[in-house]
Amino acid sequence: MTSRQSFELDYLYDTMKDATVVNETNKTTSIVGTVGARMDNWVAKLKAESSEAEVFTAANTSGKNKYNGYQAAVEYLPANDKNFRYHVAYVTRDFKPDTAAGAANTDTQTTQTVFAGVRILADFLK
Repeated sequence: MTSRQSFELDYLYDTMKDATVVNETNKTTSIVGTVGARMDNWVAKLKAESSEAEVFTAANTSGKNKYNGYQAAVEYLPANDKNFRYHVAYVTRDFKPDTAAGAANTDTQTTQTVFAGVRILADFLK
């Protein structure tokens, strides 16, 4: 049995011109951490994210929406094939809107999703 572990930590900073307020720029700051392990044909991954998005609602008026998310996934690679795999993932994400960002309701909104599927990496046009 062979095993490999991986760890990633990312700091992301994105900007985008605001579509509704002239001469303003929306900003998103995120910290994302991923831990993974592979044991033979099995891959397990855990990911955590914390983000803050500054959004303009009017000139010189902005609010900060907050996002927190967690993901857990398991993949099975038959015969050590990197081009084909089965996977199951669970994702939960909390969204805390800011009234200054135009939200009428500032209660934390939570979404939870389960994904199951197959991934195929192939060049079908050859």
